[in-house]
Amino acid sequence: LAALHLNDKDRRALIETTLRRLAFVHEKSTLAERDSLYADALKKLEQAEIRSPWSTSVSFVLAGFLNTRGDAYDPFREDASRWLKKEAVEVCRAALKRFPGSEGAKNCQALDVSIAAPFLQVTTEAAVVGEKPSLALLGMKNLRQIRFRLIRTDPELFRENTSGLDRTKLFDYLSSLTASASWNQEIPDPGDYQKHRAEMAVPETKAGFWILLCTLPGEGKGADPVFAYTSFWSTRISYIAKRHNDGAQGYYILDRETGHPLPGVTAELWERAYDYRE
Repeated sequence: LAALHLNDKDRRALIETTLRRLAFVHEKSTLAERDSLYADALKKLEQAEIRSPWSTSVSFVLAGFLNTRGDAYDPFREDASRWLKKEAVEVCRAALKRFPGSEGAKNCQALDVSIAAPFLQVTTEAAVVGEKPSLALLGMKNLRQIRFRLIRTDPELFRENTSGLDRTKLFDYLSSLTASASWNQEIPDPGDYQKHRAEMAVPETKAGFWILLCTLPGEGKGADPVFAYTSFWSTRISYIAKRHNDGAQGYYILDRETGHPLPGVTAELWERAYDYRE
């Protein structure tokens, strides 16, 4: 089929046929180097048709393949896949510069936006030792600075006010809460468009229920805010639960930091049950 279109002035049919052929060969190949051979073939095709607006369709396929291979990056070992997403962005932007109105360039622009989009995630322990600093684990991508806010609130009120909220309304609600502490943190961005993780120190907190809200500096109300949050308890109390042979539940109340039993403890048991009749 490709031979039928070798001399066409409109290169679309030839390029689309060649792309399907290369994809088929790559899918069926059992060679260990099939990925690198496929990427090289796409680069050669892109360069061979570089003067045609349809070359941007090759660019889009190439960038998508590089982006997918970049997902295999393992941060615990240095390998070439770390920089494949950056290469994908460069391919997309070059295509957009060559023929900005072409179909492939429009697809490249959407892929570029997706790869370059910021990502933010935060987790903490369910409970931390009260009155002492603790640690949070950050997941991030394409960020240079993060705004942190520590918010002390009532757990039941928080559950009621956030139940059923979409992401935008949830952000608006969290942003409206009064923070006990707030600070900005510079984040090293290596420019590889990969997700990275790092631990960060959280200031000491008094006993109670807390929210750690992470946003971009200056982030306000919008249709798609970039934020993450986690909730945790600050307490010196911990416990171990044990079920006895008679079905009763026993609890051992301990100091969260030392693990020593706490003397003179009294406890109340609360249970939440859903009424299916209402």
